[in-house]
Amino acid sequence: QKRADEKAAERELEEDAAQNKTFSGTVIKRESLKRRDADLQIEKMVGRSMVVSSTAALDAQGGYYCKVCDCTVKDSMSWLDHCNGKKHNRNLGMNMRVERATLEDVKGAMASYKASNRKNEVKEKDERTALDDLDARIDKLREDEEREKEAKRETK
Repeated sequence: QKRADEKAAERELEEDAAQNKTFSGTVIKRESLKRRDADLQIEKMVGRSMVVSSTAALDAQGGYYCKVCDCTVKDSMSWLDHCNGKKHNRNLGMNMRVERATLEDVKGAMASYKASNRKNEVKEKDERTALDDLDARIDKLREDEEREKEAKRETK
């Protein structure tokens, strides 16, 4: 496993050197890929129309602008592809490897999922009992109305 990781790191360095002619030879340790904290704000452009101009600055051209990579993409699918892409994540200081989850991590995630699922079940149960109570009250009111009608008929 370690040998494969070392070879992959060497390949990444060679790729970086091929892309960047001013390669200094220093090894950059990148973090493993991690979950995104910020919202991508894909909905911010829905329903808007704008003039797209290639003569304006990159951040004013229209579309989705990435401050990290200093590039503009024109639609939401390209924006998602860019944010999940290798170049963007490298500019953020991450490699494209994901840390292996330990048994404790998985157990913790499952426990939190079960806890949230139980909360949802309790909410659903409360809603069901409230609806059942409402149905019972409605049925009781209908029966009371029918009794009153029968009582009025008998008095006539």
